[in-house]
Amino acid sequence: MARKKFKKLKLWAYKDDSFSAMVKGLKQPLTVSINPDSYKRSFKPLKFSAGRKLANGEIVDETIVDPPPERFQMEIWFDGTGAIPGTRDVAEDIELFKKFALFYNGSIHSTNFIKLEWGGQDGLIFKGQLEDFTVDYTMFDQKGIPLRAKGSATFIQSINAAMRESLKQKSSPDLTHIRVVEAGDNLPLMCYHIYGDPAYYVQVARANALSDVMTLEPGRRLYFPPLEK
Repeated sequence: MARKKFKKLKLWAYKDDSFSAMVKGLKQPLTVSINPDSYKRSFKPLKFSAGRKLANGEIVDETIVDPPPERFQMEIWFDGTGAIPGTRDVAEDIELFKKFALFYNGSIHSTNFIKLEWGGQDGLIFKGQLEDFTVDYTMFDQKGIPLRAKGSATFIQSINAAMRESLKQKSSPDLTHIRVVEAGDNLPLMCYHIYGDPAYYVQVARANALSDVMTLEPGRRLYFPPLEK
C-alpha cells in the first residue's frame, strides 16, 4: 500500500481583507518545506478605556463591542543542509517568506493579508496579517552562510467590517459605543447598525456636535451613547 503523503502548510498572499484578490506576482502559494510541529492560538481581551474626554467636553466610558482578534503563533524551519528532501536555500526561503508576509505593499498601504492553509478546506485555515517575525539561525557552513534556521511568526487575525458585523454579540442600546467613520458612512445608517433604528441619529448628532449627519469625515471617532427605546 502506498504511503500517505502529508500535506504541507501553504501561505497565500492577498491585497484585501476579504481575501478575494491575490497579490500580483504572488498568485502561487508559498509552501513550507517542513511543517510546524506545533502552533499556538491565543485570545487577548480588549482593554476598555474609562473617562475618555470627547471633543465636545463630555467624559465617557469607551466600550468596544466587536470581538478581539485572535493571534496565531507558529515556528517555521528553514533547512539548506540537503538532509531533508524538498528543502531549499535558507536565505532565499526566508526572503520569500518576507516578500509574502513582512514587506510593505505600497498598492494597499500595508503588509499583505495572509491566508494560512494546512490540509485544504477541511484542515487549518487562518486569515490575518503578520505581526511579528523572528529568525534564529542555528547552523552554518565554513563561510558562515546559514544552513538551518528557525523562524517564529505571529499573525493577528483580520476581521473586516462585514465579518465584525456578523460576529458582533453585544450590540445594545444599553451600552456606550465608539465607532470610527469609514468612507460612505452616514449617521442614520450607523444608528441602524448599532441601535437597530436609524431614527436615533438626532440624539447621536447632538452628542457629537454634528451639523451634517449625511457627510461624515472618514477616520473620525463618533460617540454613540446609551439610549432608551
